[in-house]
Amino acid sequence: MLKLPLFVMLAICSVGYGQKQEGIKAARAWFEPTEAKPGQVVTLNLEVELFDGWFTYPFTQPDKGARFQTNKITFPTVEQLLFVRTMIDPKGGTVKEEGEISILQFPTKAVFQRKVVVHPKAKPGEVTVELKASLLACDKNNCLPPKRMVLPAKLKVLDTPAVAVDPEYEAEVKKLLMK
Repeated sequence: MLKLPLFVMLAICSVGYGQKQEGIKAARAWFEPTEAKPGQVVTLNLEVELFDGWFTYPFTQPDKGARFQTNKITFPTVEQLLFVRTMIDPKGGTVKEEGEISILQFPTKAVFQRKVVVHPKAKPGEVTVELKASLLACDKNNCLPPKRMVLPAKLKVLDTPAVAVDPEYEAEVKKLLMK
């Protein structure tokens, strides 16, 4: 039997213990509400949670000079759903000034949203979308390479007659249906 000194055993057992946790702790996507009628508007949420001392960026920076400090997302083409408008960044955050550029950052946790219209002729049943996200995480000293993630979100389309599309999204829905 191999005998190791106590300090070696403790060193082996403590590998990984106390290491600094970096970047994104978790990310998830979900619809609100989780069930919808054809024609109804729902909200797709994307939550990014970070370890202490880390922050992420919006999908659109208010200052064009900071346009490279953004998260990216690809929305799939799904027959049953029509993605309208663009991602909505959360209110708040902090602004870091770097020279003449103002960079918006979100520490700890941020929930981004996008409006989605259930196709007026959607078939009833569960629809799963897989969002392809490229998320940035930085601390005060550096940024990690973008974390590429596939985030599923499920929505149940109800077996009910379609409702009229909200007038706010009607023109955009008509345009999407003509494609």
